[in-house]
Amino acid sequence: MHFGFFFVKLGSRVFHAKEYNQESKSLVLLMIRTISFFFLFLAFTVLSVGKSQSQDANTSYTNDQVNFNFGLKAYKKRDYQTALKEWMPLASKGNVLAQYNLAMMHRLGLGVPKDLTEAVKWYQLAAANGDVRSQYTLGTLYQFPKHGLISDYKKAISFYRSAAKQGHSNAQRNLGIMYWKGLGITKNLISAYVWTNMAILTATGSYKNSELAMDNLMALKELMSPSDLDKANKLAEKCASLDFKGC
Repeated sequence: MHFGFFFVKLGSRVFHAKEYNQESKSLVLLMIRTISFFFLFLAFTVLSVGKSQSQDANTSYTNDQVNFNFGLKAYKKRDYQTALKEWMPLASKGNVLAQYNLAMMHRLGLGVPKDLTEAVKWYQLAAANGDVRSQYTLGTLYQFPKHGLISDYKKAISFYRSAAKQGHSNAQRNLGIMYWKGLGITKNLISAYVWTNMAILTATGSYKNSELAMDNLMALKELMSPSDLDKANKLAEKCASLDFKGC
């Protein structure tokens, strides 16, 4: 539309120039109208395509949500086959809730034979998409391996850390234990103290985890020097103020 306006103004100047005859004026005016119409048509086409794409995206999201909810209703009725049928396509498209649910069903053998390898695959996809429950679960699976899964403390720490930075209390407590015991990482009582402190801070709905974390914190205090304890308290305060991102 801006280009059309530009050509109209240009045409006005040409139209008033004395050196052009009437035929030239008519030709220029026709050209201006044609170009203006072209840009108006182009603008309308772009707007129409954008609106159509937006509507398609909204429709796709709505359909996915309907299918997910249908699978959830089936799951609650213990119709696991229907739940799997609804969630598998969604999980393959990157739906993090469907990915987590498929992982859980394969881990527990709900509607499918127990398959920890398949469960880990879906947990990892969900964890990569930021699902804190999957991150924590993978941490526990690698720290306390079952059904043939190989112990890997470094992977456990990585997943615990991802979950801990999102405020997952159990992951924070377990990460503190890893630092305390030196499991897969250099032993560091200050870091252990900081993460254990965070676990207490975020355990508002979990009395058991809060109690366990508090016991760990008391034990750590007995092992630390006054200077290390002072440093740890300052770092814990900073960690909490930065929403666990700077720990």
